[in-house]
Amino acid sequence: MKNQILGALALTAAVMAAGPAGAARDLPPPAPDGGYRVIAQGTHSGIESRRQIVIEDAGAFRTLWAEHAAGTMPAPPVPEVDFSRDRVVAVFAGSQPTGGYALQPSPPEAAHGRPKIRFTLKRPGPNCMATQAMTQPFAMVRIPKSKSKVEIQVAETTVDC
Repeated sequence: MKNQILGALALTAAVMAAGPAGAARDLPPPAPDGGYRVIAQGTHSGIESRRQIVIEDAGAFRTLWAEHAAGTMPAPPVPEVDFSRDRVVAVFAGSQPTGGYALQPSPPEAAHGRPKIRFTLKRPGPNCMATQAMTQPFAMVRIPKSKSKVEIQVAETTVDC
């Protein structure tokens, strides 16, 4: 009986330490190259229009994060970024009519001496089951700072379910 109680307590502690469901999706581990990291990604944002932004300083990032987190209670904490070394590329897909939409970033590439980062907006195909609720897909990535201007490309694709 004592072992069962200890086992139940250990399981409860492990579940509580893991945090809320979905938290791992918001902060995935760094990519193997070490210079690119998804810092936030999801389907609900206070930013309802299409937007592509490169953020170079903490003040601008806090302002963007406040707009992004508007309407979320409790507001998620602002991800930590060292703007002396990194910058943030944020893409917002605007309001979409249903679930099933997602923005997927790819690691940056060099194009003509400039960093280029691609995002793919995936939308549900006609045979996909999707929630009947508005969504606002977004993705934010941290990349190394440089003097070069970042090129952002967004491609759209339909997922065939």
